[in-house]
Amino acid sequence: MAMSYKVRFWEIRERPDRRKGFEVRWTVSGREKSESFLTKGLAESRRAKLMTAARDGEPFDTQSGLPASEIRALKQRTIWYVLAREYIEQRWDRTPGNTRRTLADALATITPAFVEPGAVYRAPRVLRRALYSWAFNKNAWNADAREEWQAALD
Repeated sequence: MAMSYKVRFWEIRERPDRRKGFEVRWTVSGREKSESFLTKGLAESRRAKLMTAARDGEPFDTQSGLPASEIRALKQRTIWYVLAREYIEQRWDRTPGNTRRTLADALATITPAFVEPGAVYRAPRVLRRALYSWAFNKNAWNADAREEWQAALD
């Protein structure tokens, strides 16, 4: 994650032809970033937060354009995969076999949609098998996942 202190802000741009008609724009190391808002007040508030972070000497991520404090906050949030595993663990012992199978199938189907944008997994079938057969199967947790499954899950 490349960080930079070279941050510049532009005035809020009004775009009357858009649903979210107010755009906050800034650059991080020359890379343009923007966020759109419904009202000018929301846009001004967001711009003020970004400018305060820059004034306080926070580095900004060059890829996302966010200040370091916001990146840390995003990383501390609960991850879908962890939440789904906790759900399986909580329900497993009091759920009949067919329902377990249905839960594992549903979670294995939806989980790839929550992967970070830009992340690429080479073998979707291997990932699905790893999710269905190991990640969302509490009985399988006693043993380590196969190497190819662990690679797909990582």
